[in-house]
Amino acid sequence: MATAQEQVGLSAMGLDCDLRQISVYRYRVTIESGVDEKESQVQQTRKAARLAAKSNRWQPVTDVGHYAVVALQHLDSLNIDAFGFKCSLEPEGEVALQAARDEERGAIERLLNQDLHRAAFNFARNQDPSIGRPLKASRHPAGWVEIEEANPSERVRAKSAYLELFKTLQITPELLPSGQVILGLSVRHKICAKDGITLDWVINKRPDWLKNIKRVRHRYIVQGKPPGVADFHGLANDKTADSAVPGTPHTLYSYHEEKGHIQPGQAEIVHASHVVKVSYGRKDTFDHLGALLEPMFDFETLQKIDSPLLNRMARDLKWPIMDRLRVSGEMVKGLFLPGFRAKVVPIEPLAEAAGNIRPPFRLRFHSGRTDDTEKAVLKLGAFRGMTRAQVVCLAVGTRVSSDALSQHFYKLRESCQRISADPLPKWLGLTASKPLKNVMELDKRLTNTPPENTLLVIAIDKAANKAEIRDVAFRHKLACQFMLTDHHPKTYQKPITTIWRPVCSVKAVV
Repeated sequence: MATAQEQVGLSAMGLDCDLRQISVYRYRVTIESGVDEKESQVQQTRKAARLAAKSNRWQPVTDVGHYAVVALQHLDSLNIDAFGFKCSLEPEGEVALQAARDEERGAIERLLNQDLHRAAFNFARNQDPSIGRPLKASRHPAGWVEIEEANPSERVRAKSAYLELFKTLQITPELLPSGQVILGLSVRHKICAKDGITLDWVINKRPDWLKNIKRVRHRYIVQGKPPGVADFHGLANDKTADSAVPGTPHTLYSYHEEKGHIQPGQAEIVHASHVVKVSYGRKDTFDHLGALLEPMFDFETLQKIDSPLLNRMARDLKWPIMDRLRVSGEMVKGLFLPGFRAKVVPIEPLAEAAGNIRPPFRLRFHSGRTDDTEKAVLKLGAFRGMTRAQVVCLAVGTRVSSDALSQHFYKLRESCQRISADPLPKWLGLTASKPLKNVMELDKRLTNTPPENTLLVIAIDKAANKAEIRDVAFRHKLACQFMLTDHHPKTYQKPITTIWRPVCSVKAVV
């Protein structure tokens, strides 16, 4: 059996240099115009850094404080004027960043991630197609670097009229305090709408899918960022592309036309587009044009809209681990980071990297007793009791009766008390009211936000979209724990199971 060190080595790479200390060039930022009052100082500084990088041939630039940025090389262009945002950079000299310092290590990681993106872009652009499948590089909205095969995966034989699957490698850098770099590699298949498959296409050709389309992606790029992603809330049937955009002199069509979002030859299609409602992680919804958006497909959505296709694809998506590791290694072979002047290489030595990712630990339970599994809480008791001010019990989308829900919630509270040596906090909603129908009702219910130190216990069944419910709770800054109502009859026969792990505490002893 492979050791933990060997497993880390197989699924990660490193650099052929040490980043314990790096020299960078520091600049003071003065914003002259285009300030968004809703943005924090950190957001404003990072916008300046991003636009400074763009204006300097994508040299890595990041923030190191309010209105202070650093770059790996001297910046030639110090006056930034892009997308209505204008600022200037004043050189403050050369400084050193230390990996041993938390904030400086974070800045080095951000520079490293930017240089990785530049390296991946150069690697894909300069690849010799005669020695491998063509590649393209991109940056995921969450920030990490992705290298994607430009042609659909040969592993998936199932064909579709509206989507394709591509092998995609995610690269996430981690810098240790020692200066060692670990590049985590994760290869998977990415589902993408085929070219020309827009949200408007779904509305016209597959209207029955709309209730299951949860997220959409922009078909254009703004300020050099990756295409934006939005939550889809349905059609705005009372509006057209000629409807006014509130607070502007524009119609929806002229707004996107002025922003350069409409591709050549697409004007007529976009002008005839349906208007839809979208949101961007907040409660407010905005009008958008379906022809400028594409549906985002995932396995959960496919199960609902086209399960026969998903079943055909699933046979080919079984990917042996050694094949995954071989493919990920091939996709980064020859990758070179120009800013750090570093090559991507296998990790040597492995011991420190493995210890950082999989540290040896013991869990401490009540009265100082220890074990190495969380389930030991059933016999040893929790290290400490619940720290939440209150627990609120809710149900979303389940058809279980209020009496049955109430019985579940009471049993849960009793189980928590059995493993906790301390009194429990106040529990609300034990006598369950009628379950909320969907996330919209949950969002409305949470508008009267309970104290931040509240834990939601949410009863659902297997058909519920747990991620969507969780996201609503998180938008209200509330932690949540889920309980299945349609579980196997034996699931809750023990006093408590791992589904309740976060309710009481154990402590890791490293």
